[in-house]
Amino acid sequence: SGALALDPSSGDLVGSVPLGTAPSAVAVGDGSVWVVDADDRTISEIEPETRSLKQSFGTSSIPTDIAVGDGAVWITNASIDAQSNDAEDLLPASVSRLDPESGDVVETIELRPAPGGHVFSVLPGLSVQHLAVSPDAVWAINRDLSVSRIDPRTNRIVAQIEGVKANNIAV
Repeated sequence: SGALALDPSSGDLVGSVPLGTAPSAVAVGDGSVWVVDADDRTISEIEPETRSLKQSFGTSSIPTDIAVGDGAVWITNASIDAQSNDAEDLLPASVSRLDPESGDVVETIELRPAPGGHVFSVLPGLSVQHLAVSPDAVWAINRDLSVSRIDPRTNRIVAQIEGVKANNIAV
């Protein structure tokens, strides 16, 4: 498995980059293509001009979504089941800001927990985005499906959007 590059006018395959076992979420930014592999717990950076793997680094978390902006790579992290060490579901428990050069975690911001008694789940294979970056904010869907706004200057939650049941987010 891996990332494929297609010609935008013809749709023809023009390149491929082998990646881990299950690459899923993709983001474009900071001059690169970034790919998450939750199974391998990795983030890969692809150089778009040469269509080659620039770097790949491991995460201690299970990354589920990725967005790039404001000089950082942002990932959402799944809640981990203590017994199996696997993701409980696909909804994020936290957001991490990564240094795009080293892959080091700069900060991790905990999101709201799921409401007691029921963890919302997502159908397998359904494409969802729980994270988005704008010039002045990082937006994340919480486990209770409300939305948090994170200030990228302070890496802190500065607002909560109540009364919504968000499934996807984009800016």
